Amino acid sequence: MRRNVSAPHCTSSSIAIDADGPPIPVDVTLTFRLRDGQCTVYAGLVFLDILINAERIADQCSNLGVYTISQFDPSVMNSHHEYIHRLHQGNDPVFNREYQEKHEKYFGMLSAIND
Repeated sequence: MRRNVSAPHCTSSSIAIDADGPPIPVDVTLTFRLRDGQCTVYAGLVFLDILINAERIADQCSNLGVYTISQFDPSVMNSHHEYIHRLHQGNDPVFNREYQEKHEKYFGMLSAIND
């Protein structure tokens, strides 16, 4: 099978980043791009494969972070799911501040690419 090199491909810059709005699942936006001819099926599959691997890496980083914290606070290891859930609910001001700083830094970089 020959690949059409002139066909449009999915790129990270084709993803609309709206940090203020509700998150839209990537598979939905990918479906729209496929439907509208802005993305090839092959590029879409590669993109999804990259996202799946990135999610796995993020999960491992989270596990490593929780393990590291549990070395200083053993109660975290026994309730690591609840600990992460509390962080995601916004119940830790230190985490919230760090998260906001990193979000602005890295999503700011992505927004600059889209502009």
